[in-house]
Amino acid sequence: MKKLRPLCVDLDGTLIYNDMVQESVILLLKKNIFYIFLLPFWLRKGLAYLKQEIAKRINFDPGILPYNQALITYLKEEKKKGRRIILVTASDQKIANKIIKNFDFFDGAVGSDGIHSYSGDKKRKKLNKEWGEKNYDYAGNSTVDLKVWPDSHDVVVVSSSPRLIEKIKKLNKTTLYFPSPKKTWIDYLRFLRILRWRRNILIFIPLIFEKSTDWRAWFTYGVAFLMLCMCSSSVSILSDLFDLSVDRRHPKKKHRPVAAGKISVGTAIFVSGILFLVSVLTSCFYTHYLAETFLFYFLFSLFYALVFKRYFILRVLGLIVISFIPVVAGMVMKMNVTFR
Repeated sequence: MKKLRPLCVDLDGTLIYNDMVQESVILLLKKNIFYIFLLPFWLRKGLAYLKQEIAKRINFDPGILPYNQALITYLKEEKKKGRRIILVTASDQKIANKIIKNFDFFDGAVGSDGIHSYSGDKKRKKLNKEWGEKNYDYAGNSTVDLKVWPDSHDVVVVSSSPRLIEKIKKLNKTTLYFPSPKKTWIDYLRFLRILRWRRNILIFIPLIFEKSTDWRAWFTYGVAFLMLCMCSSSVSILSDLFDLSVDRRHPKKKHRPVAAGKISVGTAIFVSGILFLVSVLTSCFYTHYLAETFLFYFLFSLFYALVFKRYFILRVLGLIVISFIPVVAGMVMKMNVTFR
């Protein structure tokens, strides 16, 4: 009987739709926000060391991660044929070991060891050392895997990127394709949590009570409303990041874009930061008091997500404070912005 080649499977973006390194950082900061000051020191000793130190300090449930079910079905079928299935990831070995225990078809795992971070060229060299060039198949999802696929025998790709697929075709290898999750405009709207913008209408209360007909005032407040909405989306995204584990256990919330892996944690952090900076910097053109109000909104919401939500009374009080932020913003505009 012909010996089947082992199938080496990448983790981030391939077996799961998210990135475990990014999620691990969020879990660490949720555990203790002050770990953020240790991250640069760990990183100075190397990316693999950083991953190892984070992995030592976090705990996660591998059963609720957003897995690629189509790929898992394929891996189970290959296992039945007698193939060895190996998880090969740049995530720490501790995390890799915990994930493969969630399945019965993995034969082992290769992860970063605190010294080497097995991604790209380092992963290729590791696989060649273990099984020999062209003696294994490899499943990946991104351009960094283009450094691995030339030395694999066959290719399994999890991506819908035309550019990546075109590059893979140039390798002239037998290739199996799995599409990446589709994102629609509805996913982006849900990601921004625009339904929460409704409460921001309270910023117009001063104009409503005055029965103002000054279009300049309404226009100025309208811009402030949009800035408040950007800040609101920023804190909502941040809150969703810290609630990932809870959301994935919820029958409806598990379909939220970040929880489902349609939008990465890295993208969510970037968008949240940009929205916050734009809202604060733009508000400075009106009054620094409005910028300070947005800054308070952001920091209080962060503190709420990390501390207040754990205790019922504090959670209720926190929600009351947050609900009054639009009213406060409207009063700040009323007292500090003139219209000529």
